[in-house]
Amino acid sequence: MFFEAVVRLVSGTNGEGYWHTLVAAFSVSSAPTKGALSKVRKRISYEFFKDIFHKLIIDFEDSRFTYQGLKVYAVDGLQLHLPRTKDLTKHGYRGRAVSHYLDSYGLRMYLCHAYDVLSGVTKDLRFSPWNDEIAHAKNMVKHFGRQSLAMYDRLYISTKMLHAHRRAGNYFLMRAKRGSFREIEAYYQSHSQRPHKTLIAGVPVRLFKAVNPRTGKKDVFVTNLPWRWLSAGLIQRLYRCRWECETSFKDLCDTMKMEQWHSKSLNGILQELYATFWLKNFARIQIAKKSRKPKITMCDQYEKPNFKLILDWMKTKLKRLLNRNLGVLRDLRKLIKLSTEKRVHYERSYPRQLKCAASPYPYNNTIWLWKH
Repeated sequence: MFFEAVVRLVSGTNGEGYWHTLVAAFSVSSAPTKGALSKVRKRISYEFFKDIFHKLIIDFEDSRFTYQGLKVYAVDGLQLHLPRTKDLTKHGYRGRAVSHYLDSYGLRMYLCHAYDVLSGVTKDLRFSPWNDEIAHAKNMVKHFGRQSLAMYDRLYISTKMLHAHRRAGNYFLMRAKRGSFREIEAYYQSHSQRPHKTLIAGVPVRLFKAVNPRTGKKDVFVTNLPWRWLSAGLIQRLYRCRWECETSFKDLCDTMKMEQWHSKSLNGILQELYATFWLKNFARIQIAKKSRKPKITMCDQYEKPNFKLILDWMKTKLKRLLNRNLGVLRDLRKLIKLSTEKRVHYERSYPRQLKCAASPYPYNNTIWLWKH
């Protein structure tokens, strides 16, 4: 009952909050007070929610969709806004650096997220008070399994990540950053369009060059995939799926309102963090099992059910879903079928535009909309 109450709490906005949760999770005659639920939350560790979250992942492991025998993950990071409280500052959380001497007032949590782009289910997540995405990603690599492919943007290419994948024995696909290694820079400046095999930091890799036909811009990718995978169309289709990790952040923050915390303590916030990821995974797993189709495919056109609609419907049937009621599962299958629509992959061929600066670091691939 307590787990259901917290899941209902994170599935609503701050406008609903505790009272909405108590009425939905309990009968009116037996509902506890708002303060009672808050006191119970303080006595229960977030590890309880963490264990339930990881158990759901483990149970789904054998049902994940694959592409040519590989499970495909995308790894990326996210900044979460936290309230400024004594408990959070005591645990080392601080604001975003706006200069060498000043931090923003609002606190930040830095989250690194491994996302299964084919099934739409989170594989793993790590968080800390400081921004160290590469260290978090390196620790997650060994849990991906040998028959897996992890995709990264330009931030992650480093000696640590290359050696982590070599030790784990799985595959990676990284978009290269110019100047990160001399082998990459030499290949970038060359006129060769053929894949190139080389050693970077003692790790055998293959460099692949892709050219955007609209802009003429060159991108270099670093991978240890076999030669048969190295075609322009396949590499571009694979890396295009990495964007699904970004849309998962949109689902978490915009659709599920993850940053509307209902607690001021670190333990309470982590309870809500794991409960939110559990609810998202639970919804995605039900969609995957009932539709029996990957969330996304390598083709330009694919089919996708309405996640927001299904999530809202599941919130109202949460207790029956947790009890595996046959009638509600049949209705869920029907809703997934009715809300499935055809989608088209869109390609972005222009620099992203920012309306305000998000960090003090320079943006080299951005068109600024104001003078700075």
